[in-house]
Amino acid sequence: PSLCRGGREDPSLRPPLANVKRRFSSPSNVDGMVELDEIEEVRPTRAGPHDELLDPLLAAHGNAPAVPMLATVLDYLRRKTDLFADERAEERVLRVLRDVKELGGTNGGVSKSSESSLKTGFLGKSTKAKVDGPHDDTATPNAPPAQFQGSQPQAEQQEEKKAVEKEEEEEEEEGTGLKPNAGNGLDMDNYSWSQTLADCTLVIPVPKGTKSKFVEIVIKRNHLKVGIKGEDPVIDGELKYAVIVDDSYWSLVDGEAIEVFLQKQDKMKWWECIVAGEPEVNLRKVEPENSKLTDLDGETRATVEKMMFDQRQKAMGLPTSDEQNKQDMLKKFMESHPEMDFSQAKIM
Repeated sequence: PSLCRGGREDPSLRPPLANVKRRFSSPSNVDGMVELDEIEEVRPTRAGPHDELLDPLLAAHGNAPAVPMLATVLDYLRRKTDLFADERAEERVLRVLRDVKELGGTNGGVSKSSESSLKTGFLGKSTKAKVDGPHDDTATPNAPPAQFQGSQPQAEQQEEKKAVEKEEEEEEEEGTGLKPNAGNGLDMDNYSWSQTLADCTLVIPVPKGTKSKFVEIVIKRNHLKVGIKGEDPVIDGELKYAVIVDDSYWSLVDGEAIEVFLQKQDKMKWWECIVAGEPEVNLRKVEPENSKLTDLDGETRATVEKMMFDQRQKAMGLPTSDEQNKQDMLKKFMESHPEMDFSQAKIM
């Protein structure tokens, strides 16, 4: 049907929200009239509750096609809501699209090509929205972003990076490895071990009635071998850390277990494992035993006792050992110089 009246296009005859494809005539056409190449029939629809708000947005996108406006709305929702935080966001949006499409049939305002382009953008096969007709998105002042997904703002990327770094810090604080047993070691399949800062103790079960002459044990500075003669050794490998061979030994307990005592060379280090390559203990979860003052050397013991005394004095509101020494020195000085007036003296 003709949309012209008196040689000019009459907007009143244009179908509501029609998706019109135009082709301008060549200079040879009579009067340079616009020749309508194709009109996709659109069924008139009743006004929606938000038409007054959305009509200006549609006009800003040139009234057609629909995909750029939809992209603008989705980008707004991405920035202002948590819509895309849901892993099923694409499925939900496509389901809404299908529901809206069913309200108006195939020609309910969204062309097949626009629908196909929209789905392609959601599924990630193409990052740019394809539109019908000669409309140029780049010429539209309010044109939406060229990509629907994969282009997160820099602020969001920084937040994600901070979240990952925080998780890594928490993992580092928690440490790695297995939870230690009550002796700060591990219970392995064929033996168990425990440790203090100074030594390690291994317990290897053996058949009941085993004699010491059948036991084969070799303790070296960096190597340990434990087993029964004629059988595959239970332990045979490089030690995680060095030991003092002369202070290390083994014994057979009731003919049922071999107990190996290893004296650490570094007495201030917890071991992750006995033999390198075996499962390791999470050192963050090791619980040190309470030290006794009698186990400390003279200088360390004196320092600890002084700290404990000062702590008790402060708790009772009394001077610490250093403060008491200063007061004693001042008292002796005042007694040695009775001619001096100390009434205005300030003790720092």
